[in-house]
Amino acid sequence: MEIHLLEARAEEFKTLNDSFITAKSAAYDSIFSKYNISKSDFLNTFEAYEKNPEEMDLLYEKIIDSFSVLEANFKQESDETVEKGKN
Repeated sequence: MEIHLLEARAEEFKTLNDSFITAKSAAYDSIFSKYNISKSDFLNTFEAYEKNPEEMDLLYEKIIDSFSVLEANFKQESDETVEKGKN
């Protein structure tokens, strides 16, 4: 899920300057480190999912569900902040 968030953020900038590329690479490294995996582990796993579209679909369903939970939590926190501001 964090890889998708990183890629979505990268799409916002659509820039290929050196500092951006370095920052994106560092962000990937941070995610890999957090989950104790290597870049090659990630790429091999992703390639395996690409060869099995049904499994990839199930994975994306889980990712979408996770994003939906994050969105709902964010909306609730945002609504609570607005309500506190009205008091």
